[in-house]
Amino acid sequence: TTDHQKSEIMDNKTASDSKDAELEALFKAVGCIPFVTEGTLHTGTDGKVEEIRLSLSQKDCKTNTNRKFQQYIAKTTNGWRNVGKPTHLLKTAGIFPSPSGNLVATILNGDSKGDIPVCHIVITKDSEILTTISTEGKHAKMFTADTFGGFSWSADEKKIAYIADPTPPKLPNYFEEKPISKKGEENQKDEKSEDPGNAFQWKENWGEILYDAHSPKPFIVDIEKESVEMVASLPQDVSFGQVIWTPDGKSIICVGWPEKPRRLGITFYNSRKSSLYLLNPTTESDAKKSSEAKKSSDNKASESRSSEPKTSQSKASESKASESKAAESQASESKSSEPTEVKDWVILTPDDHSALNPRFSPDGKSLAYLATDKVWFHHSTSRLRVLSFPPPPPPPPLA
Repeated sequence: TTDHQKSEIMDNKTASDSKDAELEALFKAVGCIPFVTEGTLHTGTDGKVEEIRLSLSQKDCKTNTNRKFQQYIAKTTNGWRNVGKPTHLLKTAGIFPSPSGNLVATILNGDSKGDIPVCHIVITKDSEILTTISTEGKHAKMFTADTFGGFSWSADEKKIAYIADPTPPKLPNYFEEKPISKKGEENQKDEKSEDPGNAFQWKENWGEILYDAHSPKPFIVDIEKESVEMVASLPQDVSFGQVIWTPDGKSIICVGWPEKPRRLGITFYNSRKSSLYLLNPTTESDAKKSSEAKKSSDNKASESRSSEPKTSQSKASESKASESKAAESQASESKSSEPTEVKDWVILTPDDHSALNPRFSPDGKSLAYLATDKVWFHHSTSRLRVLSFPPPPPPPPLA
């Protein structure tokens, strides 16, 4: 090559390097803009907002990680101003004040146990730690943001509802020996889960940025008992998210997505089929205790009836009394004043193809959400819809 050609090559390389540097600077400027992940408004005695707490996330282009920090903004005589410096949240997954603001729940990421992440729910009041509740052995990944994210205090501030993946069953692999029974004989089980190699089978997830979400379910934290349990009596093949408590604290509302025929296509697809579910927050242990108490009560009643001699006349009068009581019970159920106490679960939006982001009005009498029609676009225009709450009781069964 001639000197002139060499000069042209160097000029082109310099121009290319300059353009690459310009694109890199543009990527950093746009891709590293901090964005708000959640926040709370703090009001004064007059009900006006005096302080705002924001949790923000920003991409660190040097390490290719997301950094979380929080910032307080207060109202001053000169307008709204930042208070202090941003506080970096190294292991904090979220900060959630209670409705009154007296309690704060902080989610801390702990050390993982194998492939299962562990979180600690720290409950504080003022500057005092009241209790720390661990999720170890209770469930897998907790979701406090993104599509499934939800974290909600009950009205009495004694319970918390959030979304997490249940702990997957431990499956054997080819390199594990089968357990030996006490008699020295090999334990034989004809269950599919006991087949060697099931640990390596592929398990479907929600894909895209939700690769670690398989079948999220609502969990209840009882602060007084320091317990964490999954809600009992849930519909099958449904993933839940965006949980909130009802104003009376007797039920929870979740968005439910059908897992069949496939999971893929939810993060950037707001018209994916979904519904609002009204769920009974009873946990598995509470349901078991209630069942045992009812069984014990029925047994005692049966024993007391059998121990008393009865004439034919007393039996007839007792039969009429029981029929009258059953009729009154049925009438009272149809006119129940507590319609939010559901037996298991109820779909609140059967006529909507997609229902997301439920929110209650300040008076608790209206439930607002976003509804989207069935379209083939990834992101379509949604409608803001409002339901009266509590929902009307179901009609009495036909005779």
